[in-house]
Amino acid sequence: MHQDVVSGVVLLIITIVFYTQTVDLPERAAMFPTFVLGLLLFFSIAIIIMGVTKTIKEKKGDPVYYVEEEERLKFKTIKLPLVFLIILAIYIVAMNFLGFFVTTTLLIVLTLYILHSRKLTTCIFTVFGTNLFIYFLFVFLLNVNLPQGIFF
Repeated sequence: MHQDVVSGVVLLIITIVFYTQTVDLPERAAMFPTFVLGLLLFFSIAIIIMGVTKTIKEKKGDPVYYVEEEERLKFKTIKLPLVFLIILAIYIVAMNFLGFFVTTTLLIVLTLYILHSRKLTTCIFTVFGTNLFIYFLFVFLLNVNLPQGIFF
């Protein structure tokens, strides 16, 4: 499958998710987001069609012309971004159960581990510094209520 198909499908899914968020908006407030999402829908379908066309040409053995540094999508290329996408999805879901600071700490530790930064001092300072900065900025200064979860 050509990378245009994957890109187009991802863009299509994002468009649909955002469109579901505009349903609850008042009619006038939803006009601009609906227009932009309509454009995204059009372009994502166009990208999918171009990708399917390139895939069909490749399977037939016809020459396929690539733009600049475009290349055929390989799993090796997208493996790490997919892992982080899955981790972020789990992070978002877990935040409501475990709380913001617990899940953020777990996210930072896991990210550092995946990126091969395994020094204990680096991990501790990164976790402590990030959580302290977020607490000071959002909780203390801006008075924002972050998800607390079952531990607090």
